[in-house]
Amino acid sequence: MEIIKIHTYLEYAMIGIFLYLLFSLVVPVLPAFYYPGIHVQGETAFLVVIIALSVSLYVNSIAIQRLKAKKRSSVKTN
Repeated sequence: MEIIKIHTYLEYAMIGIFLYLLFSLVVPVLPAFYYPGIHVQGETAFLVVIIALSVSLYVNSIAIQRLKAKKRSSVKTN
């Protein structure tokens, strides 16, 4: 049971890290592929990184709340 819990925490953490990397590394570069003349400003990239970090933290908090709720419901049924 303990191994499964650790596995789910790692899984949700990896999803959060993936979202953070996706938004911070891929999204600021996308306009350069579509419009080669446009260069992404440093402030825009910084804002995208901040938004990505907040989204990934929000996703992780939702995941942890679901895990806690699942743990509570499993304790009640046992």
